[in-house]
This record gives sequence, C-alpha cells and structure tokens, in this order.
Amino acid sequence: MKKSRVYALAIFTSFTMLLLLAGLSSPVDAATYYACYKTKNGKSLRLVQGSGLCKATETEMSWSDTGAPGPAGPVGPAGPEGPAGPEGPEGPPGVAPNQECPEGAYMVGIDASGNIKCNVKTVFVSSTTVQGGKFGSLKAADTVCQNLAISANLEGTFKAWISSTKDSPSTSFTRWTAPYVLTDGTKIADNWSDLTDGSLDAPIHVDERGYDLGITVRVWTGTGADGELLSAYEGSGPNCSDWTSIEQDGYCGSSSETDGNWSGVYGSADLFSCDTPLHIYCFQQ
Repeated sequence: MKKSRVYALAIFTSFTMLLLLAGLSSPVDAATYYACYKTKNGKSLRLVQGSGLCKATETEMSWSDTGAPGPAGPVGPAGPEGPAGPEGPEGPPGVAPNQECPEGAYMVGIDASGNIKCNVKTVFVSSTTVQGGKFGSLKAADTVCQNLAISANLEGTFKAWISSTKDSPSTSFTRWTAPYVLTDGTKIADNWSDLTDGSLDAPIHVDERGYDLGITVRVWTGTGADGELLSAYEGSGPNCSDWTSIEQDGYCGSSSETDGNWSGVYGSADLFSCDTPLHIYCFQQ
C-alpha cells in the first residue's frame, strides 16, 4: 500500500475517534463525514462541508458513523381503542315464541313477522259465494281462489277443489307428501293420500283470512272425497253443465263434515240447484 494511503487512513481513524468521542456530526449530513487529504503523501487530512470540495492535489474520502441496522425492538404497548364503526345491516327476523310445525312437517324458513314457514299446503273455504252455473270453467274457479289468497297475503298458487268432465283435483292437483293445514294452522290431512282416503282430521271451516265461518256452509265441488269427478245422477248431466248453466244441478260438500260428505257423496242429498250461491274449497299447490 502506498504511504500516502497509509497516512490518510491513520489520520482518518484519528479524526473518527475524536469526532465520536466529542459527539460531533457532519455539518452536511448527520451520518456522513467528508475529508480531503494530500494525494501525494496522504497527509494534511482536513474535514470539508460536503462532497466535491477537495482541491486538485487532494483526494476525497468519506465515512459514516451509522452502523448496520440493529434487530427490531420489542413490540410497544397497544394504542387506545379506536372509535366505534358504523352500524351493521339489520339481521334476519327472529322466531316468534311458541311456534312449531304440524306433525309430519318441518320448518323451511321464517317470514318477515317472525312466523315460521313449514313445508305444508294451505287450505281454506272461500269467504265469498258464487252460483254454480256462473263459473264458466275450472280456470275461472281457480281465479276466485287465487284472488282470495292474494287478498289475504297467502303465498303460492291456489286451485279450486272442483271437477268437470275434462279435469279434476285427482288429475290437476299437486299430490303433496307433507300435511295440509287450514289458515289457522289446523291440520286436516297428513298428505295427499290421507286427504283423499275418505275422511279428514278436521273440517274445512276456516276462510282465507283465518276466520272460522262458525256454521255449516255448502261448498260447490262436483267432486268425491277421492278427488275424482262426481257426476250428477238420473240423467241430469254434468255438474251445472260443466259449471256453465244455472238450469242444472251440481254436487256440493259440507264445511262441517270430516267424512266423505266434506266433498260430496253420490246421492240427491248433496245436489243443489246451480243458481244457488255457495262457497268453494281452495287448495295451495
């Protein structure tokens, strides 16, 4: 190594020690020092204010009093708790107390009022009446049921328990595998098979609003308890000429009965003149 370099390093070391002992720092940078020394002999080391200030006969050198980063310090204490965040969205409704599904059914949801929804089909007897010969078609009778259901905020599709020579509940209804219940929750049958076996667990005497009609009312059906067409007897033709004529007769059921008479039994006792205003049964599909 050249003597000039050795002299410069020696002087550099001495200056560094003095600066550290005195706690001095560079006037330009708190961590970097600059100096110039004679290029020829390495002597005459002098501190300068920054880089680029050495003379033509001098060599610049610099050093830092900052060592390599030390290890991370310990984690500080937790800061103060921040302000509460915005209120979250409203949660789903809770279940109103003392509710359960009928035997053989299970809960499938909760409505906006907190009432449980069960996998059942709703049944009601209409609060209104209509002449048997004024339906015009089974579709028109279904429309009566659907409109009553909508007015009572009942969900789903409803059809009338009425038969013609072209169709009947046995061919057009959904054969449900869970219970059928009235609008007040009373179970009338465990499933389709139970509904059409000739007897009910309870009479269909509650209307779409959940009101018990309280008396025996007659109900246009033209249908047996098995869901099949019940034709009028003694040559009187189809029920009200398929519900288009008030000059004929038609079969009806009774809202207070649980045997086959709830829908109608072959015989004159269940025949009414088609100009008579009667109720209808409505079944959710």
